[in-house]
Amino acid sequence: MNHNFAAAKEKANMSLMKLSTRNSISSSLRIFQTSRFLSYVADDERVYASSSIIHPTATVHPNAILGQGVSIGPFCSISSSAKLGNGCRLYPGSHVFGNTELGDSCTLMTGAVVGDDCPGCTVIGSNNTIGYHAVIGVKCQDLKYKV
Repeated sequence: MNHNFAAAKEKANMSLMKLSTRNSISSSLRIFQTSRFLSYVADDERVYASSSIIHPTATVHPNAILGQGVSIGPFCSISSSAKLGNGCRLYPGSHVFGNTELGDSCTLMTGAVVGDDCPGCTVIGSNNTIGYHAVIGVKCQDLKYKV
């Protein structure tokens, strides 16, 4: 499995080097598609690895606690007091705020938001899936008015 991942990464790197800089929009789209492909390959590889995978565009606070085998996708953010259990997966654009604990094998789908900066603790048990663009632990009615 590691050989397939390395071969896919090498092929993607070769295609990135061949991109023309004349058409920047087309080049940006190709780079995005290639990085998206690599994130899916890395997500499949995560099952067999004990180390965590953090996408380069994700923001993880140094004080956050991550379990083994955690996969954090593009444009995700993890706050300073967050705790993620073993095998958690955060898909692109999902966020964990405040004093939040995710149990083992939890999945946050694209755009999910869990936690709040208000006092208290948000606890999500093991083996849960938070749906696309779901908001848990945040004052939903005030979210659109935040500045």
